[in-house]
Amino acid sequence: MKRNIYPLLAAVLFVLINLHTYATSPQLSWRMSNPRIVYASSANWLKFDVEVKCDSAGRYLHSMSVVFDFNNSAFPSTGGTSNVLVTRGSQYTGTNTVDDNKYNVSSGVQNTPKTLTVGLAADPVVEGDPATVDDYSQILTGWHTFVSVQFKILNLSLNAGMVFRLVDFATGYYRCEGEVLNRTLQPPHILDTKNMAWLYLERIYNSVNGWTQKGGSLAWGTTCNTSVWDSVASMSATGGLVTKLRIHRASPAPGTNQIATEPGGRFKILAGGQLTCSDSVTIEEPRGLWIISTAAGTGSFIDNNKNLYPTSGSALMERYFTMNKWHFYSMPVTQAWASVYNDTWMKYFVEPGTGSGQNWKYVIAEGYTPDSLLTTAMQGFAIWADQTIPPLGNWTVRPSGVLNTGTLSFTTKRTDGQAYEGYNLTGNPYASAIDLSSGSVTWNNNDQKAWFWDPGIGDYTLWLYAGGGSRTSSIAPAQQGFFVHHAETSTTPTTLQLANGARLHNTEVFLKDEIGDRLVLTSSATNGYGDIAVVRFLSDASAGYDAYYDGEKMGGLEEAPQLYMPLADNTNLTVNALPWSGTNQVVPLSFYCGVTGNYTITASNMESFRNGVQVFLEDKKTVAAWQELTVNPSYQFSWQTGESNDRFNLHFANKYFGVNEHAKNVLQIYSYEKNIYVRSAEKVVSGKIFVYDVSGRQIFQGNLENLPINKFRMDVNEGYYLVTVVSPESIENQKVFLN
Repeated sequence: MKRNIYPLLAAVLFVLINLHTYATSPQLSWRMSNPRIVYASSANWLKFDVEVKCDSAGRYLHSMSVVFDFNNSAFPSTGGTSNVLVTRGSQYTGTNTVDDNKYNVSSGVQNTPKTLTVGLAADPVVEGDPATVDDYSQILTGWHTFVSVQFKILNLSLNAGMVFRLVDFATGYYRCEGEVLNRTLQPPHILDTKNMAWLYLERIYNSVNGWTQKGGSLAWGTTCNTSVWDSVASMSATGGLVTKLRIHRASPAPGTNQIATEPGGRFKILAGGQLTCSDSVTIEEPRGLWIISTAAGTGSFIDNNKNLYPTSGSALMERYFTMNKWHFYSMPVTQAWASVYNDTWMKYFVEPGTGSGQNWKYVIAEGYTPDSLLTTAMQGFAIWADQTIPPLGNWTVRPSGVLNTGTLSFTTKRTDGQAYEGYNLTGNPYASAIDLSSGSVTWNNNDQKAWFWDPGIGDYTLWLYAGGGSRTSSIAPAQQGFFVHHAETSTTPTTLQLANGARLHNTEVFLKDEIGDRLVLTSSATNGYGDIAVVRFLSDASAGYDAYYDGEKMGGLEEAPQLYMPLADNTNLTVNALPWSGTNQVVPLSFYCGVTGNYTITASNMESFRNGVQVFLEDKKTVAAWQELTVNPSYQFSWQTGESNDRFNLHFANKYFGVNEHAKNVLQIYSYEKNIYVRSAEKVVSGKIFVYDVSGRQIFQGNLENLPINKFRMDVNEGYYLVTVVSPESIENQKVFLN
């Protein structure tokens, strides 16, 4: 065996060893890691890892022990396996050349002072062997577990009070590869900043093992203290609730919901995480509360308007943006330097504007170094992250400060005769979503509607308090900007006011709208952009503009297809609510895009109509281009820049309108502008149409084509005319008005 070493050889080896340069001793770094509470043997135990790393490779562990002070009221004053359990880290497991464990574990508890000692020692049988991987383990240059410790807890309501005992710190020996004589570990050694002096034993957190606590799983509704021991802790529980929240760097007081961090530590609410505090919030650490935003979502935090930020405490709230798109945004903090938003383009909207494009004013533009302090609560901004600005790719802004809370208001204005009169860009200033339909939203003299920019389609969607908009959800996500409209009843400035009661945790983008007789039309292009328009029928609406039910069209990107319904007074609507006026009803539909190409209009939500109601799309550019959307909901067409926007008509056939016998006839005759339409429930194979003026003189005769709807253009004076349609099935007469 190797251990039969001759004395002379040992002496020579000793001399060779001492010829090595001893300028520096290997430097070790230590830390405690991954604290968690486990329940075993009818007791709660604090379990944690002792981690180590060496500043250089080739050092093999011979023996080492680490000593800790601890709270003698929280843990037992005697050792033994009934109170302390120690497990070797995986680096120090395995067997040696004589099939013993490479290392034996040791532990002890000393009464005066109260200390816990844990360590590893090489198997004495291979004591005289050179340091090789067969008998020893190398101390790695990266963090790895030295030992895992379980210490029985006597009182869960206390702090662990456990720290490295510097006086007895890291005693032990090591060998370099091939050596047989031990070298003494020499200071200095490095302690990682983590210790467990403030670790509250009833509920603790670490990033590896998550939350552990007395009784098992995380339950934020339970009143007890919380320790955040890692430098950054995370919370992703949904709908969590705490009574009080305090983020600080001292021992938490029993009976209050507090988070005790290491100096510089933060408590993180993950993307999609939700936390509600029903009482006071105290944040004593700079950026002590960190709310994350990623492509997967944004964390949500609701307070009770009882917030304190002593000793330079603050909160950090992120907002993630995809690159090369405009996003609407509102600051979640009471103030922030514009420099926080460097490397973006950032602008706000001004009412009144002086002309097209003059409503927008830049806070940050290319080549501009901002130094202004942004302080206006509920101010809306448009932000663009450009892939050409380093760092390249998607972008996350990170303002920090005092979170907005309580009742806030934003002044809206209306200047008649100016561009975009009455439109004001505001937003949700909170760290959580808001419900715009809530009673805690005070609209004052603003229309109860909001325009949301959708960067995916390059256009706006409209939410209406009355329902039926192109956006059916009343939820405005955290930090979401949106337009509101000052009502036309006056030009006196007014306010939009929000209160905490409007706040909620919500991750839904759209909610189902159960409103009946509501047609949704979506235009789409090959570049991914699009638009949404809505036609809705209800008895309370009028054929003209209704501020409560209708929504005006706001133009999107030039390369995005636009859909809208024009009214007689030149008002363009993105949501058009009107009453049923007859069995057959025509609604004009305009289209525009600044790019020549092929486009698609798709109809949806037709299940909101009663069975038997038919909807037809008439393409006025193409003769006899009719499509029944209730049968085939997608219509494809080409568009050239410069052509007329007056491209389509929608025809609604409502067999349930009225109770007269005419609604039951096979043929339906109606008019719109200077056109006469003849519709059949079944395609007409043959037939003739005759048109007479009020004197009985025939002014037109034509043939019916094999189409669902026949259209006849009448270039006549405005007035009433009599139409007669003769088919093999019937003869129908109808008075119409042409204008």
